[in-house]
Amino acid sequence: MDKDSDDKRLRCVFITKTELHDQRWTQCHSYHPYRGGTNPEFRSDIDGRILALKRGEQYAIDYYINRLHKNLGYDFVICVVPPHTEHEANVGMTRVAQGLIALDGRRCDGTGCLVRTATVEKSTGLGASQRTIDRHIESIEVQNPELIEGRIVLLLDDVCTTGSTFTACRQLLLNAGAIIVYCLAMAETVRDSGYYEY
Repeated sequence: MDKDSDDKRLRCVFITKTELHDQRWTQCHSYHPYRGGTNPEFRSDIDGRILALKRGEQYAIDYYINRLHKNLGYDFVICVVPPHTEHEANVGMTRVAQGLIALDGRRCDGTGCLVRTATVEKSTGLGASQRTIDRHIESIEVQNPELIEGRIVLLLDDVCTTGSTFTACRQLLLNAGAIIVYCLAMAETVRDSGYYEY
């Protein structure tokens, strides 16, 4: 399937598109990490909204629901990247996904499909090594694979830095029967900020 056909099937349009580990990966905007208040490039409105999303604050959830809904199509399953802690939910992103589903019932709820079965340490570094990707694959499992089998999946995360978690989750979903997995982060960490968290 060519790029134009993929884009038409999902009807998803965002600011930037890039290839990352042979997958389509898109983000809404850049993110300058807070770094304990020491990052002079941190923008309280934009970057602060990402931190609010991570905390599950309603104004940030509503912002991303509205931002995404007007650009998304339908007829796909929405899954969410799990956090690094075992059996913990990505509360902010799960609520964004469920809000998008509530606005168009043709979108299916797959927010419980990816579950972290073992806690992994957050890593710091410059790249998504195969070792890092394997560590995520070994610590995440797909539950209720019948929800995604033969379906297009939109995989959501709040912040992406290297793409290692996206790459692992995408591989797991494809192995479980998804036909296409689109990866969408609300923000991409600015790599020249000197701080990387994934």
